Amino acid sequence: MKKISAKEYKKYTRRILISLFTVLTIIATFNIIMDPYNVFGTPDFGFNSLKPDAKRQERLTKIIGLKMDKRKLDAVFVGTSRTDWPISKADYKNITGKNAENMAVVGMGFDEYLELADLCVKIHPEIKKVYLGLDLYTFNKNYKDNQKHIPFSQNTHITTQELATVLFAGDTTVSSFITLARNTFATKDKTKLYTRMGTTHRFFNEGIMIYFDFAFRKYYEHYDNYSFNEENYEKLRLLKYNLKKKGVDLIMFHTPGHITDIDVIYENNMWKTFTNWKKGLTNVSDVWDFYYYNKVTASEVKPDMEYFTDAAHASDIAGKMMIETMTKSKNNGFGRLNTSKNIDKYIKQDTYNLLKWRRNNPEWIKKIQAQKNVYLKLKAEGKL
Repeated sequence: MKKISAKEYKKYTRRILISLFTVLTIIATFNIIMDPYNVFGTPDFGFNSLKPDAKRQERLTKIIGLKMDKRKLDAVFVGTSRTDWPISKADYKNITGKNAENMAVVGMGFDEYLELADLCVKIHPEIKKVYLGLDLYTFNKNYKDNQKHIPFSQNTHITTQELATVLFAGDTTVSSFITLARNTFATKDKTKLYTRMGTTHRFFNEGIMIYFDFAFRKYYEHYDNYSFNEENYEKLRLLKYNLKKKGVDLIMFHTPGHITDIDVIYENNMWKTFTNWKKGLTNVSDVWDFYYYNKVTASEVKPDMEYFTDAAHASDIAGKMMIETMTKSKNNGFGRLNTSKNIDKYIKQDTYNLLKWRRNNPEWIKKIQAQKNVYLKLKAEGKL
């Protein structure tokens, strides 16, 4: 057997390293160009416009994106999917002339998004405003996402491991190919598909009621075995105090749901809990409220409806109006500022409007109640 000389061995090793480097460079370049998780801020080349996988691993990728974002940020939005879906940083820029980032993450528990709000300010200390989307179900001690507390990495700068994840990881590369395929075979009407943030907003959906029915069942689950967590008020006070010391304003808002979603609360005998929740929050701070009967939340449910994608998630059209209301105090018929002085009046008005809506919409009451029966059946069969 021929013995390999030291010179040949070095040459062979060099070829291997060059090949490996070339492969990794191609993978990294491909992932940067496709930017499937929307963390690099890659320009829109047409073949990377839609981001169908942007919501995968977003607990990790949104933090990575924030660390890599070199813009000077005025604000961040933090919350659950009910904040994530409607709020667009592009709309914030167009309305205010300043930069913002939407850091809301699907399925976060209450303590998690308080920690995330604090972490965002550590990563970008120039931030002046934290917009915190508040959802009634996250105040439930028994809410399953409150039970699984997943801590965020407290590193304020991107780590080698984080960079490797978005540059070289197999999952990232697969997501890049999915992004390429989705854009290649997309229909011309891209409003029906995925935005750059990975969520669907405006789209024509003949099966819209399927989405509404699913939301009804999901929120029956959220409000089942509900135990209100009074400690959350104090946690919000502490967050507000700590942010204020850093020169950051905490701006709280109630995320909107369709009137049918509000009725699920009523059907669960939670109306008193709901109104007390709103009243209690005004003792912490003034709160922008989009979660009551108004022209947006009471809009007609139809395949081409503009304001909601299902009963619990508003669209970017509604989100734009929310940003206008909170930043410009624009009177667009959507949104109001709850205070300790006006909340009792608003609660009385909201109760009257809901009961009136129920009297005028018996067909919806039957549909909502029917989904409660479906939920109870699935629960009894152990399918949830």
